[in-house]
Amino acid sequence: SLEDFKRALEITPDEARPYLGRGAAYLRQGKSKEALADFDKAITLAPGRASFYFERGSAFHRVEDYKHAIADYTEAIRLEPKEPLTYINRGMAEIFVGKVDDAIEDFDSALRISPDDVNALIQRGFAYGLKKDFGSAFADNSRALEIAPDNPTALFYRGQIESLRGNLERALEDYNAAQRLQPDNPRTYAARAAVYLELGDYDSAIDDLYQAIKLRPKDATQYLHRGIAYFGKGDWAHAISDYDEAIKIDPTMFQALNNRCMTKAVLGKDLDNAASDCDAAQALSPKDPFTILNRGLIELKRGRFDRAIAQYDEALAIDARRARAYYGRGVAKLKTGDKSGGDADIAMAKAMLPNVAEEFANYGVR
Repeated sequence: SLEDFKRALEITPDEARPYLGRGAAYLRQGKSKEALADFDKAITLAPGRASFYFERGSAFHRVEDYKHAIADYTEAIRLEPKEPLTYINRGMAEIFVGKVDDAIEDFDSALRISPDDVNALIQRGFAYGLKKDFGSAFADNSRALEIAPDNPTALFYRGQIESLRGNLERALEDYNAAQRLQPDNPRTYAARAAVYLELGDYDSAIDDLYQAIKLRPKDATQYLHRGIAYFGKGDWAHAISDYDEAIKIDPTMFQALNNRCMTKAVLGKDLDNAASDCDAAQALSPKDPFTILNRGLIELKRGRFDRAIAQYDEALAIDARRARAYYGRGVAKLKTGDKSGGDADIAMAKAMLPNVAEEFANYGVR
């Protein structure tokens, strides 16, 4: 198909449709940069066509540039206001930028045009779930499953809604059903892994994340999550390896830098490198309390207890409910001879997180 579009452009270089077709083909291959260039050219040659803006919006959507995706979907709707799919796609993009109410309005518009549109019902149900309106969420999802009983997307999003309301076992049931119907969807493996992580079933999470990564090898988030699962098992080497891969794919992923900092701090062999990772994470997200907690752990490992106390003070100033900050500060205070202050902090930490002492012992801090 790419060869045919290329020949068409050699014959008629000023015709917009071959650029649109080649852009769509590039998009199917995952070549978003090339697709966007062709869509830009098509729109330049033939402005005013709703389908061209829709296709370019889809390309922006795929590369997670939701602001430009929404702008293109909006222009497509202005030119062709009776196409339900454009409202659905704009609503999905709006969810990613936190405009859930706007998204619901778009799904409403799609359903006014096409009352039995399964995708609009699924997405509106998910949007209601994000707003904690679970009655409306399940009503929409149930209606979608009445229309299409074996729809894996509806089952996937019902699992998402169950996760949002904390019903993890029911979420697993829905993800299992969705995976059986559509075994090559990386989103289902990733979502099910997130539930396993929350349940502390690290081996099952790792198994699912291997599948997710196999199906989508350039998704940095799944390496991050698998690193978290390995960290939960105490497999520090594999955790660092996965954080390395996440950072290689996305150098701006401060969570992976932060987690690698913590894992190196736990190992205690390369504290300068651990601190460098925390520096990089903090430059990307200056007020992340986890970075400050990790710096506290580094200072504990270095035996610089006054500095550790200062780090934990800073973390608690951001969020006074951090059990690990109380525990780390308590240990540091005990090391400086402040027994009453140390005991009080440790008691506070244990009241908030009963296994916190065991956790720090696993990190080599007693």
